[in-house]
Amino acid sequence: MSATTETLERGSWQPPKWSRRSSPSSSTSDNPTRAVAVLVVDDNESIRSSLTDILRTVGYTTIQAADGEDAMRLLTTMRFDVMVLDLRMPRIDGVSLLAALSKPPPVVVVSAYEMEDEARRRVGGKIFSYLSKPISPQHFLDVVAVATRIERRS
Repeated sequence: MSATTETLERGSWQPPKWSRRSSPSSSTSDNPTRAVAVLVVDDNESIRSSLTDILRTVGYTTIQAADGEDAMRLLTTMRFDVMVLDLRMPRIDGVSLLAALSKPPPVVVVSAYEMEDEARRRVGGKIFSYLSKPISPQHFLDVVAVATRIERRS
């Protein structure tokens, strides 16, 4: 099975050698060489760590949050270029977190659950991309890369 079809759930994906590159950086007026920062929010520690490992392998700076409450705390004190978000979590779930944020960074939802119509109406405009678990690590990286380019333009 190739690296592009290996799924995160199987846990054996290794990035191809060609994907190892220098740290992605964003071009911002305040710091043109700042590394791209990604907030990974998932209550499942194994999934959260796997997503973080995939992102770090290609040079992203990552911070983890175990649920929406932890994410909210981090979002009020730090700037993130992208947020990777699960929907179903304890304390504050992904939909409630997005509803509470007036201007979140581009959001890549990674979830095993479909978003209900009511939730989609509440926060659908705040979601850049929705990926259903299990995911292809390479596709995940591609989506995050596009999301970082969207953030750089704003």
